[in-house]
Amino acid sequence: MEKDVQFAFRVEAPLREEFVRTCKSLDRPAGQVLREFMREFVGGHIQPALFAEEPAARYKARLVREGQERS
Repeated sequence: MEKDVQFAFRVEAPLREEFVRTCKSLDRPAGQVLREFMREFVGGHIQPALFAEEPAARYKARLVREGQERS
């Protein structure tokens, strides 16, 4: 999936340092880990009042196709 926007936010320095250190110890890019967290959060909290069921189902189906979620 093409990444075309940035998401900047503030976090306590010790938390960021520990997060980056943990990602490095797992040989995982921090950005990749954050994107996974975001996908899991969105996938698990889709509000029916905000999103129709069909788009939510298509999103989950795409995650399954991309191997990011089990069917």
